[in-house]
Amino acid sequence: MKKILLPLVFLISASIAGEAPPNVTHSTSGCTMSWDGVAGSSYFLLGSADLINWSYFSDMKYGTGSYSYGFTCNTDKFFVRLACVDAPWITTLQEAKDADFDSDGIPNIFELEDVGSDPLDKESAGGDSDSDGLNDGWELYYFGDLNTADPTVIESGDGLNNKEKNDLGLDPNKNYTAPTTTEKSSYSYDLTGRLTIVTAPVTGVVFTMDSEGNILTAQ
Repeated sequence: MKKILLPLVFLISASIAGEAPPNVTHSTSGCTMSWDGVAGSSYFLLGSADLINWSYFSDMKYGTGSYSYGFTCNTDKFFVRLACVDAPWITTLQEAKDADFDSDGIPNIFELEDVGSDPLDKESAGGDSDSDGLNDGWELYYFGDLNTADPTVIESGDGLNNKEKNDLGLDPNKNYTAPTTTEKSSYSYDLTGRLTIVTAPVTGVVFTMDSEGNILTAQ
């Protein structure tokens, strides 16, 4: 993952990896950040008042084009930056929004718009406000609230309960042991190319995971 850090209104950082640096403009009506996108890159926008605590804006951009994003900046100092992800399997903005770059089972755009969590950090999935062992973002995406899901319940008959599927970033309503003739196998990889999630049914395979949910072996 590549990141660009630039202070608002003041100096703008140099470009990296051949990308033109974003421009920042300030007016009485607000602030605007603009940049030229690069093919194959997914862009996330972040802001901070102190360079320590960062939050994501609820928007994404993808690929080539001249992009701009307007936002309110009514403090003495405010900083913005771009997080850029190059994922070769992503070809459209909608695919970038629907993708799950941190393999927590929650689409990028749902984390930005509905949860307010970091779509590039698996450990940031909305917290666990009801202390049931299930990430709030995962519960909200698959069940619509924080009260329906029981960590011990197996929703789809494949032997994995909600807690186990939450930890692995899997769909609780999908049976991962009963493939159909119409559904193709699908695999997810992290940004280093490691296989992390099997997202379609696979029969007769036992996976061994490490503590971060990465697949170590398949037998």
